[in-house]
Amino acid sequence: MLEIILNILTLGYRKNNSYYKLISEFRIKLPRPQNQAKRLSDKEIEESPFIPDSFKHISVYDLSTLKPSLSEQELDMFLNAVQEFDFSCVLFKKYYKRHRANILRLKPSINQKSVDWVVLQKVLQEDDIHPLKPNKVFIHHLKFEWKLPSTIYTKLLQRKRYVHH
Repeated sequence: MLEIILNILTLGYRKNNSYYKLISEFRIKLPRPQNQAKRLSDKEIEESPFIPDSFKHISVYDLSTLKPSLSEQELDMFLNAVQEFDFSCVLFKKYYKRHRANILRLKPSINQKSVDWVVLQKVLQEDDIHPLKPNKVFIHHLKFEWKLPSTIYTKLLQRKRYVHH
C-alpha cells in the first residue's frame, strides 16, 4: 500500500515538475530586464500630466521601453503547450489549472507592444504568493490552502506579529 502511494506521489511530482520546466524554459526566452517595460516610479507618476491621481497606488509601466525578443511561432508554441498540458496525475491540479487559465487569458502580440506582455511576465514570475516549483507549491498549500495547517500557521504569524509590536 505504501509503495502505491509513493508511486503516485512520485508520478505527481514529475508531472508538476514538467509543468514548472515548461514555464521556466519559456521564461528564459522573455526579454531581459533591460528590455522589459519600465515601471514608473511614484515621482514620475506624480510629475506626468497624463496620469491621473487615482493611479498613485497602481503599477504604471512605460510600454515604449518594451522590446520583445520572441518570434510569433515561439509564443504560439508555448501557449499551445500550456493549453494542451496533460493534468492527469498532477498534484494540486486546481492550483495549476488556475495558473494555466491566467496565462491563456493573455494574448500578447509580437508586432505590437501591449500590456499583455507585462502581465505575462508577472504571471510567469516566481514569487512567494504564487509559486510554481513543486516543493514550494506543496508548502504554499500547507500554509494557506489546507484548513488545519493553515489555521495553525496564520495563528503563529499573528502571535509573532503581536510579540514584535
